[in-house]
Amino acid sequence: MAVFRKPGDRVGPCTINKRLGGGGNGIAYRATDAKGEFVVLKLLTEANLAQANFEIELSKSVLAACTSTFHGIEEHFVPVLALLRDSDDFFLVMPYMIGGSLADALAKRGKLDYALVRTTIRPPMLACHVMHKVGVIHRDIKPANLLLRDHPGRSAVADFGISAPANTPLRAPGYSTGYSCPEQMFNQPASPAQDVFSFGATIYELATGIRPFAAGTEDEEDQLVSDYTVAHTPLATLAPNIPQSVSRAVDAALSKNPLARPSLRELYESFN
Repeated sequence: MAVFRKPGDRVGPCTINKRLGGGGNGIAYRATDAKGEFVVLKLLTEANLAQANFEIELSKSVLAACTSTFHGIEEHFVPVLALLRDSDDFFLVMPYMIGGSLADALAKRGKLDYALVRTTIRPPMLACHVMHKVGVIHRDIKPANLLLRDHPGRSAVADFGISAPANTPLRAPGYSTGYSCPEQMFNQPASPAQDVFSFGATIYELATGIRPFAAGTEDEEDQLVSDYTVAHTPLATLAPNIPQSVSRAVDAALSKNPLARPSLRELYESFN
């Protein structure tokens, strides 16, 4: 059983400062490393421990491939730095992002104005577009996995735990209710259209404060049914201040049919 840490506890070369939060994917702590810099330590659960080494290697390989393709794109990825073991517990080490996540921003603000949506969402879309160019699909785009550095325009993509090469049998099936497309829930091979759908759902929530396929219940099974069957309210109805080009692109991105969705580049360019 995992042992919870408190401020001052040591994990390898790191010293715990405070607990940041936790959920089904593990508890996170802010810590100071041997250089005196802040890092995040994510205490892994048994369920996701098997993914840890895969996520580290994928994070490194994706970052290397993307930076060789698009100079400067590394700023918009949150890499996994290391895997630490402390007694029977394992921790992923990641950079500390001072601005928190877009999920944190939603919790504080309810929704974001259009200018902030545009500023924060475009860098992660560009990063994932470059990922697609090197043949990897993220598969878990959602507000909690889009993190902010010291400025909204320095947003970055995190969590490669269920990422996969495009158009190949899945090594790690997985989805996030409310953000994943129907074909992903049925474990179809990874494709760029899956990330397009998730970006559409994320943009919709950032702009309106609600998920496009909200089930009206906390029950996960009800949410899964809603994700697959319910038609969303057009974005322009709930956020009339959003430019029509963006509203149309987001609505198309949320199509149940992957062939009807725009490309990620088209969704990105709708913000121009």
